Amino acid sequence: TPLIHSATPPLLTSNPGDDITLTCTTSGSYPATVRWTRPGSSLPGGEEEVLADVLRIDDVAAEDSGTYQCTAVDDRGRSAKRTVKVVVVQDRDAVASAANNTFLRMMSFLTIFFVRKVVDISH
Repeated sequence: TPLIHSATPPLLTSNPGDDITLTCTTSGSYPATVRWTRPGSSLPGGEEEVLADVLRIDDVAAEDSGTYQCTAVDDRGRSAKRTVKVVVVQDRDAVASAANNTFLRMMSFLTIFFVRKVVDISH
C-alpha cells in the first residue's frame, strides 16, 4: 500500500485572493499515481480530477472552500487516500463587524425583554 506524505495540513485556511498549494507525495515498494478530486464538486479549474502530486489553486475565492482528496494508487492496485479541508475566510474586518452586529442585536433584544418583564412586574 502506498504511503502518503504531505506538507499540507488537514485543515487549510486562506484569505480570498491567496494562492494555495496542496501536496500529496507518496512512497512505497511500487510506484503510485496520485489523483486529486473534490468529492461532490469539480475542482476550481472545472476538472473532475487532476493527476499530479501537487494541486495549485491560484486566486482562491469563497467557492473554492471545501474538501479536496488525493488518492494514490500503486501498480498493484492498492490505494491510500488523504483529505484536506480548505476554508477561504472572509476579510477579518467583515467577520468582526458581523459578529459585533449580532452581539448588538442580541443585547438590544435582551434589554427590551428585560424592560418588558420589569414593567409587567410593577403592575
